[in-house]
Amino acid sequence: MKFIVTNGNGNHLYLDNINIRGECQNIEFNAFQSNDTIFVDFLADAYEWYLNDSLLSTTQIPYFVANQNGFYQIKVKVNGCEGSSSLNVQGVKNTILWSENQISIYPNPSSGTLGFYSNQLFTGNIRIECWDLQGKLQKFIENEGAWKQLFMDISDLPKGMYLIKMVSNQNVSWHKILLND
Repeated sequence: MKFIVTNGNGNHLYLDNINIRGECQNIEFNAFQSNDTIFVDFLADAYEWYLNDSLLSTTQIPYFVANQNGFYQIKVKVNGCEGSSSLNVQGVKNTILWSENQISIYPNPSSGTLGFYSNQLFTGNIRIECWDLQGKLQKFIENEGAWKQLFMDISDLPKGMYLIKMVSNQNVSWHKILLND
């Protein structure tokens, strides 16, 4: 790599063969549990989720739905640097995850109103929650009875990324949405 720096008087400074190295500091973050979900309060390039030292999943989202109690370890990676945290998760109920092809959310990104669409008629109670990335519940709606389509207004929330949790009986589904202008 070669740089030439010129000041206002026409003087030149030549820099050749420069090696620029950065050192990684240990990334510090917190992991916390809300019901059956583990949240991380840090945005990273990748997340690795372990249960009792066994790798469960590698994702690009800062949450994981736990389906059993145990000692969870979370490793994050950002620009080649890593960090880890752990959490003893208790009180998890066995849940069945809805598949992505059963529930759709439109539009995403959204400017304020989210539509929830199902490819089949669901009966019974459902609760749809909107969580920020710090793990705080921002809004929720509940529906009793049959549905194929529901709506939630989130236009009063700050712009940014949110997590949508849909819970009905033993079914749980998480979705990532973006709220923009």
